[in-house]
Amino acid sequence: MRVQARTPKKIMGNIKDFCSEVATTKPFLVPVRPSPTAAVDDCYFNAREEAARAGGEAVFGWAIYEWPGVFVEAIHHAVVKVGQTYVDVSPNDDGWIYFIPDSAAPNDYNKQKGFDNKRKALTDDPLVHQFLAQAAEKTRLQFAYPAGPVQLSRDEARPLLEISDQHAMIYRQLLERCGRQQK
Repeated sequence: MRVQARTPKKIMGNIKDFCSEVATTKPFLVPVRPSPTAAVDDCYFNAREEAARAGGEAVFGWAIYEWPGVFVEAIHHAVVKVGQTYVDVSPNDDGWIYFIPDSAAPNDYNKQKGFDNKRKALTDDPLVHQFLAQAAEKTRLQFAYPAGPVQLSRDEARPLLEISDQHAMIYRQLLERCGRQQK
């Protein structure tokens, strides 16, 4: 499910405070220039391949997104650094991201276990808090299984399906309450 979160226009206030909780380095703008071979939602491999091709390095950290007035989220991400220049080679509709490098959060290409997103409500709305708690639980359930195609029994799949349905229902309620974000 793609939520309404987008790259923030500026890092200030609650978002700045959140970023300082995510990692010790400060966020900075990174342009998005998708590699022709880049796959959607595959930033680790996109960055590794482009770094090898361009003679740079893959840098791991966090991309910052917000749903204004609703929540802010740090998504584990990888960009490419060549010399002193950073570029996000993975497809992104925003055209740029705020990125926080974090050497304490490297990717393990072999195990392909990811990092859960870091989230913070920007409102005291209980529905927002429930939405974020369910997102964390959904990720926990997904990480219980190895990466890649996995065949689950009905009993194994039931908790993930239930939390996914509940999460989608609350998302629809939030869209009605908080509105859709304009591009």
